[in-house]
Amino acid sequence: MRRIFIATATTLGVFAAVGLSTAGAAPKGQHITRTLLGGAVSTNENVYDVRGPGGYSGAGVQFVKLNSTGTAGTDRVTLFDGKGTILSTDKFTVGKPDAHGIATVKGTGHSLSGTGIYQHVNETYSFTGTVNTKNGQSKFTLSGTLAL
Repeated sequence: MRRIFIATATTLGVFAAVGLSTAGAAPKGQHITRTLLGGAVSTNENVYDVRGPGGYSGAGVQFVKLNSTGTAGTDRVTLFDGKGTILSTDKFTVGKPDAHGIATVKGTGHSLSGTGIYQHVNETYSFTGTVNTKNGQSKFTLSGTLAL
């Protein structure tokens, strides 16, 4: 269940990047924020609905690798929004789940490559959120800087 939680956190960063550039080319160093709502597809794969200001929406897929204790990990996330894709990578930590199975996730990430309007993407971000370790649902908030 920890794998589901961590995977959700990582996807957040990728979706945030896609939402920032919805209106076209973003100025260098534009501040971005996004909300990601997701669910687990398997123990190491998550899917997300990415939401942002101005009605922005996109989707994402995340593949997660956890450490042996399930308390930290890395991931690769691909975001899609109809204008291109962004491939990102994240590092994160996972807190101990509470009595209801809710765990906190915190991490940082950056873009690796992109297509379409994101071909020259340069993005860095941090994220926080929660993952329900019982059902795999997650919610993250991402904040960072995006340049195209």
